[in-house]
Amino acid sequence: IEMDNSGNYIFSSYGWATARDWTKFGLLYLHKGNWNGKQIFTPGWADYSVAPANFSNKIYGAQIWLNASDRKLPAVPEDANFANGYGGQKILVIPSMDMVIVILSGRQKDFDFNSFYAKIFDCF
Repeated sequence: IEMDNSGNYIFSSYGWATARDWTKFGLLYLHKGNWNGKQIFTPGWADYSVAPANFSNKIYGAQIWLNASDRKLPAVPEDANFANGYGGQKILVIPSMDMVIVILSGRQKDFDFNSFYAKIFDCF
């Protein structure tokens, strides 16, 4: 995580990691803060993170986007939640499928993520 010019960490962006690292981040949320038997954050925080924020129209929780309302990704189960990176990166967590999908894509104008996810689900 990088800092701004004042030395403050910027948690909304500037997080540099590999696909494997971002997958671990998604798995940490999928497992409600538990990593190999060690509780990193409480299950309550994980639940709070994916609960619709007040006045959000069920679009996002605590810095996490929800697929429950206005289904931005109709091919993806309704219980899914995701992080969107500035450059098109995505961490998709799907509890009902016990699945995390990470995409490090760079900015691809007009890329249809919904169809891409549908093709992944066809493999299962």
